[in-house]
Parts: sequence; C-alpha cells; structure tokens
Amino acid sequence: MADVTVIEQRDRFLHNIAAIRAVTDPSWLDRILLPYDTLLPKGKVVRAEVTGVEPGSVTLASGQKLEADYVVLAPGSSYALPFKPAKDEGHVAYRRRVHAAHDRLRVARAVTIIGAGPVGIELAGEIKHAFPHTEVTLLSAHDRLLPGYSPRLDRRLRKALAGKGVHLKLGHRALDGVDALEPFGPATVHLEGGGTVAADLVFAVGGATPNTGFLAGTPGVELGKGRIRVDEHLQLPGMSHVYAIGDAALTADTLTIGGIERQVPYLEQHLKGLIAGTGGQTQPYQAWKSPVIVVPVGPDGGASQLPASLVMGRWVTRLLKGRTLMVGKARRNLGLGAEV
Repeated sequence: MADVTVIEQRDRFLHNIAAIRAVTDPSWLDRILLPYDTLLPKGKVVRAEVTGVEPGSVTLASGQKLEADYVVLAPGSSYALPFKPAKDEGHVAYRRRVHAAHDRLRVARAVTIIGAGPVGIELAGEIKHAFPHTEVTLLSAHDRLLPGYSPRLDRRLRKALAGKGVHLKLGHRALDGVDALEPFGPATVHLEGGGTVAADLVFAVGGATPNTGFLAGTPGVELGKGRIRVDEHLQLPGMSHVYAIGDAALTADTLTIGGIERQVPYLEQHLKGLIAGTGGQTQPYQAWKSPVIVVPVGPDGGASQLPASLVMGRWVTRLLKGRTLMVGKARRNLGLGAEV
C-alpha cells in the first residue's frame, strides 16, 4: 500500500455540490463540511499551500520540500462566494459567510442571478423551493441555457424553471455587478443595450477559475486557458510522474463532477500499475464522447444530459443528484459514516 500525503489549504473538505442548497438551508453545512481525519488508511493530510512543483517533489509556502515518487495536481477551481470558500478559508469563517448570505436571502423580495450556468440554474431552483414567494430573475448573456449541451436539455430546463416561477432574461449581458463575489443589495443591474433589472439581492455566478496561478512559469508546465496541459495518461508532458486531474486539468471533460468521476478511476489504476511494477495504463484516457451534466432545479426537478447525449427529466435528476446532492458518496469517499 502506498504512503500518501495530501496537501490542502483548508481545514475541512467542502462538498461544494451541496453548497448552493446550504445558502437556502444552512443546516446542510453540518453534512457538507467534512473532516479529513479518516481519509487515509496510510499517510497524512498536511494543511499548507503549495508554491512549486517539480518531478519528485513539491515545495510549500514555508520553504519545506516534500519528496514523492508520484505527484498528482488537483488544485480545483475558485468560484463565486459563498458557493466555494476562499482557498485558505477555515470552516468557521465559511459558516459565517453562508449564514450571512442566508440572512440576506431570507428577507429579500426580489433576487437577480447573473449567470445561467449550472450554478445559476440550480441556485434559482433552490431559492424558489425554499422561498416560493421570492421573485427570482435569471440573467444570461447567452440566448439559451447551457449552450454547450443538447438543445433538448435547454428546453427541459426552461420548462423546469418556468414551473418554479423563475423569470428568464436570456441574451442580456449585465454591465455591472458581474465582479461581485458575494451577495449584495439592493442593486440595479444595468443591461447592455439599455434596460435594468432591480433586485434586493444579486448573486453573480459567472464561472469557475482554475487554481493554477502557482504554476505560472514553472519549467515543464504548460497552461491553456488557465488549465494544465496533460498527455493521454493525464501526465504533464514535460514532467515525468507528475499528473493533473479535475477542474485544473486541460482535458475534453467539462468542468463538472462527471469529469472527475471518470479521471480518478483511470489514474488510480495507472498509478497502481506503476507502483506494483507491472506498468501503468496502456490505453489513453478517454473523456465522455458527449458532455455529461446533472442539473437539479430544486430537490425534485431539473434535467440531465447523460452519455450518448441522452437527456432525462426530473425523476432521473432527482435520483442522481437532486434529493441528496451526493452527500452520502462524499462521506464514504472520506471514510465517514452515514449522513448526519
């Protein structure tokens, strides 16, 4: 069994898939802020910041170097607060941030969400489920929902949002408010070409940013759109036995849980073969041939695009994600027991 060291800046794992629901119901925080105590049967978790990487070692902000036969880069991505915490934010501070957002949301009469990607869509559904009398407007510069996916998914999601009473303003780019990282209000959002949207509270959820700044200028590391270029085995082309997975890896996978669910088993088998001396994976890593995504609109609604561009509605979406938001799986991955 390999001796594994995990280097992480935060003091808890955040199961951020459920962070959207926690803003509408903070009791979910107890289910999704998870300790690392039982993660590794052999190894350790080090709370630190990585500032450098090279074959055979990583360098910490303290100057300490940790040696390793294999290095896996999984720095993830940053997102609008409070849907992901700051990179080094402790769980106590993050709890306060979520409760503050909830307190503002609870008294808001009208909410505008800037950005109709998966987070914006899910947030709109969660708000209308928890606060059905709150007016919610979902604003996007695109003229359809999730343009990288099947038009059937767009139609299903529009129907689900309309059923919740969410107002869609597609094809309208916001001129201000898009740089806000946490809820603010009241505010009037000005639209390109004229017009405004007034709200007591605005959430700006424009997209994820890979956490790869610490790699800029590193010999052997190539970044494309902020993501780490990897070869067919998820290895960095210029760095032997250094791999990258997740949001920060430049693969054909979309920035969703579907990509990491496919990458982790592949790299696990590859590394086990190398460690055992039997050789790693001979077949190249294959992303989904068509993008896969599951988008709840509240606990019981939404739509999903599965492999082969199969689009399913609320029953499948509820089963796959909407009801439990995969909390049980996250707890099992960290060696924890049943949900609290």
